[in-house]
Amino acid sequence: DLFAEDTTHRTIVELQHIRDDDSFDRFLYYHLLAIIEQVHGHANYHCDRDVITLVVLTRAPRDPRWRFDLAELPFDVRDSNGTSLGFFGHRLVFVNARCVSSTTPAALRPWLAVVEDSLDGQVDESQHPNALIKRVIHEIRVERLDPNEAMHLAEENGWEIAKKEARDAGHDEGEASGEAKGRAEGEASGEARGRAEGRAEAIVDLLVSRNLPVSDAVRTCIFACRDLPRLRQWLLQATTVASAEALVLEDGTTP
Repeated sequence: DLFAEDTTHRTIVELQHIRDDDSFDRFLYYHLLAIIEQVHGHANYHCDRDVITLVVLTRAPRDPRWRFDLAELPFDVRDSNGTSLGFFGHRLVFVNARCVSSTTPAALRPWLAVVEDSLDGQVDESQHPNALIKRVIHEIRVERLDPNEAMHLAEENGWEIAKKEARDAGHDEGEASGEAKGRAEGEASGEARGRAEGRAEAIVDLLVSRNLPVSDAVRTCIFACRDLPRLRQWLLQATTVASAEALVLEDGTTP
C-alpha cells in the first residue's frame, strides 16, 4: 500500500492483483474506515477532510462486466433531479491499468501507462515524458526497500495467497481423513509454501531492480526452492551479486 496526505485530502492508494472474491468488499471497507476514523465521539460526527480512496487494478477481471478503465462510487447526496447537493466529497475510485481504451480520460492515460509498464519489474523511462511521472519513478528508485523489508512484504503477500488455497485443500482432505487434521496440515503446508514463494518473489524483484537479467532457468530455480534459510541467503546476496546466474550457482545449485 502507498499512503499520501495533504491538508485537504487523505488519499489511500491500494495496488494489488484481484485474487480474492471479497476484493471489492475490502476496498469499500477501507474507504468507510478512513471516513469513520475521523469521528472521535458522539458530540461531533463531522469529517474535517474528504476521503478519496483510489484503487489501481493491475489485472483484467475475468468477468467482462468489470473490465473498466475508470469507475467511481460518489458519496454525495442527490435530489430527485439527480443534482448533487454537495454534502459529502468522499469518493471511491477504481482505475485499471490493463483496461485502457479510446474513452480513457487523457489526464489518466499516462499514469495507467506507467503502471502497466512497471508490472514486469522494469520501466522504460523514455516512454513516459511527463515530468511528474519522471519524478515519481525517481523517488521510487531512491526509496528502494532494503532486502529484509522486501522479503517481509513479499512473504506476507505470498502467505495470503497460499492461505486461501491451503484452506480449500485442507477442507477437501479433511472430508476424507478428519476435517480438523486436514485443515491444520493444509494450512501448515500452505504457510511454508507461501513464505518460500514470497522470498523467491523478493529475490527476483531485487535482481530486476538492479537491472540484472533473470533468465527463465534462474527464475524457475529460485521459485522451485523451498529451503527458507537458503532463500534468505540468496536474498541478502542479491544486493551485491554480479549476475542472477552467479547467485544460484554459488552454493552448487543448477539453474
